[in-house]
Amino acid sequence: MQYIEGYYNYPLVTLSVVVSMVAAIVALDISSFAFEYSEKRDRRKWLFVAGLALGVGIWTMHLIGMFAFQLPVHVHYDFPATLASLIIITLGCPLSFFVYFEKNTLRATLTGGLIMGLAISTMHYLGMAAMHMPAKMIYEPYIVLLSILIAVGTSTLSMYIMLSPKLISLIKGLPQKLAAAMFMGLAISGMHYTGMAAVDFIPAETIILDKHQLILEGETLIIPLVIAASFLIILPLFAKDVANRKALTFALETEFLRKSETRLRLLIEFLGDAVIVINPKGFIRLFNRSASTLFGYAPEEVMGKNISMLMHGDNSKMHDSFIRRYLQTGRSSLIDTGPRKVEALHKNGNIIPVEIIISETDEGSDNQFIGIIRDISAQQAELSRLASIANYDQLTGLCNRHLFRQTLQHAISLAKRQNNMVAVMFLDLDGFKAVNDKYGHAIGDELLKKVAELLHRSTRESDTVARLGGDEFCIIIEALSDSIHSVMLSKKILQEFSKAISVEDKLLEVTSSIGIAIYPRDGDNMEQLINNADAAMYQAKKSGKNQYKFFQSI
Repeated sequence: MQYIEGYYNYPLVTLSVVVSMVAAIVALDISSFAFEYSEKRDRRKWLFVAGLALGVGIWTMHLIGMFAFQLPVHVHYDFPATLASLIIITLGCPLSFFVYFEKNTLRATLTGGLIMGLAISTMHYLGMAAMHMPAKMIYEPYIVLLSILIAVGTSTLSMYIMLSPKLISLIKGLPQKLAAAMFMGLAISGMHYTGMAAVDFIPAETIILDKHQLILEGETLIIPLVIAASFLIILPLFAKDVANRKALTFALETEFLRKSETRLRLLIEFLGDAVIVINPKGFIRLFNRSASTLFGYAPEEVMGKNISMLMHGDNSKMHDSFIRRYLQTGRSSLIDTGPRKVEALHKNGNIIPVEIIISETDEGSDNQFIGIIRDISAQQAELSRLASIANYDQLTGLCNRHLFRQTLQHAISLAKRQNNMVAVMFLDLDGFKAVNDKYGHAIGDELLKKVAELLHRSTRESDTVARLGGDEFCIIIEALSDSIHSVMLSKKILQEFSKAISVEDKLLEVTSSIGIAIYPRDGDNMEQLINNADAAMYQAKKSGKNQYKFFQSI
């Protein structure tokens, strides 16, 4: 029998294991947080959150692992089946947690582990069944059974690690949590890849998909999937953080009502978050050590001064209007509304993105406002990094396919309103494969960076240069009255490629074949323009390479 051989994309395999570890440490952290509550209802709520985070992480690891397995045939994923696999695991994990939590016995541990293991196995094999391709899957029953046993065993052990009060007391430190999460992540991943080993692929007739059938394309979903899943996995940590900070705010309010200001100062002086107390007119009454660290002022420099000195630009003006409204009406729209993001001002003039929670309390006849403030610079930097991954090619820094398509769609919409033209130039390098074969992929990557610099140098600031993948590049030229500029740019680019490109100590000679499609002449929508520019590029290659061609319909 002839088998179809597949191979693994090891960066994606590594990513899948990392995702499972991250999900495990989040679930471990949330489950330990749940046991800090004395009420069963509160514990159940946070155990559900922990189970949900673990379930999303397991499903994401599974789907990335599926994408990591490369077959020499095109694979589609049935959307309803894929969604069903997500629902099964995100219900199975919390359910198994509740079964164990209610009894906390050996029998409950085994039952919960069985539920989670079966949920993981069902998710896995339902996800496998969602694959549509010109191939049939043949399962090895013994390996399938082994994968299910591994799923049940690792689920039982993982649940015991997360929910056993004795073990939770032993793994409160970060190193212990990381070690436990690493074990759990590897164990969960082990089940997936054992399950993958249980299947062989044999050729089959081409599958014709129903035009109404919802399918997923793994290659285009991997980056958005990782970003969305990372958000869903890490979201419980933010929920825990908000719960902690609300609890802290409530504790501070209670202290203000019950104790004197002197004792309160001792309590909040050493808190990790910045705490500032102001009176109704906005004058600072208390400024703890963390606030000094965050804003750069010593307490004596700000005591008795208006809080607006710590705010940047419009935030300062808005604060003054809130104070005036409060003095007039006795009400404020900022009190007890949850975390709010604002820009604060450091003593040295730097702007600090912060998150603030404001509460009101009264001490005798004098109302006061308590602000708990946290620096969110690191969070915003991480969000910017994720946005960069989603929109930009990580090798060259150019726009990626996703941002290219968004930009082209916007350019077409603008051209329709302004009654002008848009040019799409599709470039493919001639001779790039020979460079890769001769010097290796490292030199090839450096060459692609040089090409990106060449294209960026040749275009206008208003033009968009993108790398679609491999040695394929695209340029969008907006607001054209005719096609002359695209001709001039093509000649300029070809002239640049006529010179050898220096990479490390090597002079590399490559050229470019360029295809050009003009909106609206060669297509009135994005897909037509891209396809026609691509067709023109191939015509340039057939005509001898190192030249440009406009699209010509047959």
